[in-house]
Amino acid sequence: MPPPGRAHRALQPGLPRLAQGDRGPALSPVRAAQPLHRARHRRGRVLRSHDPRSGPRPCADRRPGAFRRGPGLAPAARTRPRGLGAPCVRGRRGRRVFRHSARGRARPNHPGHFRRSPGRGGSAHPRRPDPSRPGRWAGRFSRGRGRGRPAFPGPRLPRCVDRTGTGSRGRRGGRSRGAADRAGPERRGGEPVSRPLRLLVVAGEASADAHGAEVVRCLTERRPDIECFGLGGERLVEAGLRRIADPGVLNVVGVSEALRRLPAIRRLFRAVLAETERQRPRAALLLDLPDFNLRLARRLRRWNIPVVYYIAPQAWAWRRSRVRQIRRRVARLCAIFPFEAAFFSSFGIPTEYVGHPLAGLPPASPEQPPKLALLPGSRPREVERLLPPILGAARILARRHPELRPVLAVAPGMDGAMLKDRARAEGLEVETASGGQEALRGATVALCASGTATLEAALLEVPVVICYKVSWITYAMVRPIFRLPHVGIVNILAGRAVAPELLQSRARPEALAAAAERLLEGPDREAALRAFGEIRTALGDRRPAPRVAEIVESFLVSPAGPAAAAEVG
Repeated sequence: MPPPGRAHRALQPGLPRLAQGDRGPALSPVRAAQPLHRARHRRGRVLRSHDPRSGPRPCADRRPGAFRRGPGLAPAARTRPRGLGAPCVRGRRGRRVFRHSARGRARPNHPGHFRRSPGRGGSAHPRRPDPSRPGRWAGRFSRGRGRGRPAFPGPRLPRCVDRTGTGSRGRRGGRSRGAADRAGPERRGGEPVSRPLRLLVVAGEASADAHGAEVVRCLTERRPDIECFGLGGERLVEAGLRRIADPGVLNVVGVSEALRRLPAIRRLFRAVLAETERQRPRAALLLDLPDFNLRLARRLRRWNIPVVYYIAPQAWAWRRSRVRQIRRRVARLCAIFPFEAAFFSSFGIPTEYVGHPLAGLPPASPEQPPKLALLPGSRPREVERLLPPILGAARILARRHPELRPVLAVAPGMDGAMLKDRARAEGLEVETASGGQEALRGATVALCASGTATLEAALLEVPVVICYKVSWITYAMVRPIFRLPHVGIVNILAGRAVAPELLQSRARPEALAAAAERLLEGPDREAALRAFGEIRTALGDRRPAPRVAEIVESFLVSPAGPAAAAEVG
């Protein structure tokens, strides 16, 4: 090796060294020469004949596995580690690439990478889906969870997936894992297995809890031997649901609120999966909660558990990418609005309009003295943000119209005494009512948070002022991708603004009081009442719970759905 400050050449055997006078002028000091990396010289196992480094080098025999040592070392018949199908070289971005060899598919030699065993099926294309394993990727460059086969023992499959007769690693039999998954838990060893009628029900919000309770009651009337378990509120528990855990952690709105509760939500998700694995239900009924339920539906689809989704996600308003997820993971979608059935059916999703749970709600005439309904929401975070401006607006209206009687709605799970004390601290005496319908029935005007309660007010023919507040992070993320000009479902169904909407910084006590004053009497009130009559006619009076129970029962009888259940019956 020449000293620093002189030109240097690659050390190659067989070439004469230059004389001292032929080396040319001295150069600036440079770093000493380092041996070249094998992959930088040539990305393969064939080395140059002039490379002086010791290591495996090909012999005259070019068969796979024929190697010899470098100069000065004893010859060896084979130098590759046992079990390695092909040498490892550096690929793009420093990743390790394992090439195919005559022994079969390549496998990495350290845990944590995913490998494909030679001769055990799967796709040879690096990114082609493996038809024998639904929902999985296969190939030599597979990375990440659920792609390829782990080189170390991974988590076992749930018991609701048939394990018998599979042709996967460590199992004997002619069927592949995909064939066993498609066969499902109904057959074990070629013989039918009778299992009890178990149904998984997931409902996290107060409105979904009430709608799900009606469906469970109709199911138990049709099938007394059915067993329901899952997540739900007090009404579902009264209807016969065996509750796994309290779903109150799911009552969040917005991105920043969900991030705070993410660890608790993940623990709840794992608890539902573990109980589903133990109980092995025949079908699942998921209500609303798209962020939670669509992820759960993905797992249920892998376990061949058909999913009936009741109260569809609002993909027609925002996050249209959910349509693809629904098409892959949901067996039947039950829509509660007429336009939802047309929207989802256009994407090839099996959808049926079953009616709205509030359809047929009889209107009530205004009471005397006039009543002012206050509905700050059903979630704790909603109440915390909306209760102060709603109480401030009610105080202004009570000062201008002393005959108004404020009535505050208390959602299930809320402390009515605490809400009454907060109103008294604001200088306002209020009455409390359990639930939104009791507070709205007979009211003259209502101050209401955006949600299902606005539709209840429309069907009860109570003019309503809609208000809502979320964190500014959530608002900045949602507003650019929101596709509709209105937020309230009443205005969306009517196609025009029949109920004033005051959002974010506009939801101030003075603005809410002014909008409610215009609805006490005058042309704005008459226009709102006419629009509410149109909404009632469009929804009809069809009860959805019996039809949803019929659809769920068909999937309990046969995983193929209502058509197969009709043939069985």
